[in-house]
Amino acid sequence: MDLEEIINWEKEQKLSFKNRQILIQALTHRSYTNEIDKTAKTNERLEFLGDSALSFIIISYLYNKFPEKSEGELAKIKSNLVSSETLAQLANEINLGRVIILGENEEREGGREKESILCDSLEALIGAIYLDLGIEKIKEWVINLYYKKIDDEVKKPFLDDYKTRLQEILAQKKIGKLRYKISKEEGPDHDKLFLAKALLANKVIGEGWGSSKKDAEQEAAKLALMKILKNI
Repeated sequence: MDLEEIINWEKEQKLSFKNRQILIQALTHRSYTNEIDKTAKTNERLEFLGDSALSFIIISYLYNKFPEKSEGELAKIKSNLVSSETLAQLANEINLGRVIILGENEEREGGREKESILCDSLEALIGAIYLDLGIEKIKEWVINLYYKKIDDEVKKPFLDDYKTRLQEILAQKKIGKLRYKISKEEGPDHDKLFLAKALLANKVIGEGWGSSKKDAEQEAAKLALMKILKNI
């Protein structure tokens, strides 16, 4: 373990741990404790904490920043942002691999470049920052780290946004104006269902139920889209 290298990396990331042992634990892969120092604490518990903290920070930020997004869109964006692939990419961007503490075998096998190790180590680091520096610091650090990824992800077309896909196809074919109408509501206020109709030149081309008006419209658009694609 190169403590000087870890301290230099910590400064590069604009971090200042009050208890550097928490940072060292976050960087310690189980291969190190298995092969070199059985008394050292691995980063697995911190990884568990960091995973939950990351999900909370990302979904809270998305919820407040993008009020126009449906819960389905938010879930899809969040899922992509906390995926192993994204985490490994971000870990590489901050050169996390160079300070991970590995056993000799894992070192020889290229552990510093392995997606799973990079992903787990970044989650452990997030857990460590939260424990040592508090919620406000980890929120700030995570959003700064993720800022471009969030921007890119939000701009991607939402694969399950059937309303947009339906509108695009109709626009290409220059077919009439599409509109939606909520034709029925059922159930108590706390558990209401809505029936939406997708209308093209006042003709129903799809209808669907949903627990919100937006969801019902998406379902109506989905069924309309399926009919149209079947006939193309």
